[in-house]
Amino acid sequence: MGVKGIILGITLVVATILLVYLPFVLDKGTSWQEIYLADVLFREGVECLREGDLSRAERAFKEAIACQPFFALAHYNLAYVYERQGRFAEAIEEYHRTIVLDPEAYFAFYRAGSILAELGRYSDAVSYLRRAIELNPTRANFYKRLANIFLELGDAKSAEQVYEKMPRVE
Repeated sequence: MGVKGIILGITLVVATILLVYLPFVLDKGTSWQEIYLADVLFREGVECLREGDLSRAERAFKEAIACQPFFALAHYNLAYVYERQGRFAEAIEEYHRTIVLDPEAYFAFYRAGSILAELGRYSDAVSYLRRAIELNPTRANFYKRLANIFLELGDAKSAEQVYEKMPRVE
């Protein structure tokens, strides 16, 4: 990588910090060093997740959150790690933290709703999935999951209504 590549890399890190993290920390008292470290740890966690090393990913995301407690995406990824580990109660808690930090995090609503459905908490699952659909009505899998819950509950009419609203792939 040449000098231009290094400069581009540094520019991307700085831009990420300014555009993504800064709005969340201006009034929270977080230092630039903590923001940068949180970013480095987050990226490490993502890489560990890609490699399938869930324990290292968990540790990296927890450390990123310790540096930057308002880092919604770190909470989301920690929730996903917990979900993959079968730690569903902890996953739901982290998805909820994600939603508190970013009320438009539609995938957090979807993932939490899916877990709640698997745990038989259908009423809660329906609420989460409906919110996911409100936030992003283009995701057919959100509609399918919601319709399947209604079918599991024996409510074919509600399932049909959901399928009618589902976006069609052409």
